[in-house]
Amino acid sequence: MNKQPLAEGRWRLLLAQALKFGTVGGLATAVHLTLFVICIELAGMQPFWANFPAFALAVVVGFTGHFLWTFQRRDQDGANSWTPAFVKFAVTAALGLLLNSLIVYGVVDTLGLGYGYAAALMATLTPAAVFIVSKFWAFA
Repeated sequence: MNKQPLAEGRWRLLLAQALKFGTVGGLATAVHLTLFVICIELAGMQPFWANFPAFALAVVVGFTGHFLWTFQRRDQDGANSWTPAFVKFAVTAALGLLLNSLIVYGVVDTLGLGYGYAAALMATLTPAAVFIVSKFWAFA
């Protein structure tokens, strides 16, 4: 029995999900970073505190896109079961917020570098971690 086509099909599904996740995540990240900069530059917030409202809006964008498109969650009767998924995604997002906050604190407050360096790390490390947790727990 040849198992290669089955394994190949799983890889294609995973790749398709990763691309969808990247698209939704890219949009959520763009929203996050845009509001992050606006909060700093226009509202005069400190980078650490600017991260919170920016991340909150990005969570709404990310959950909506991932629930409806990336992972297409449905109950057995075909109805969307967004409540449990949102609770798990909120926990996942909180972990992402914690990771982002540690990045901002470490880069800006500890190392004394500009917030652009923190933004670059937030745009790469956090989405990768959130994909793994989302795929195997929040939307599993």
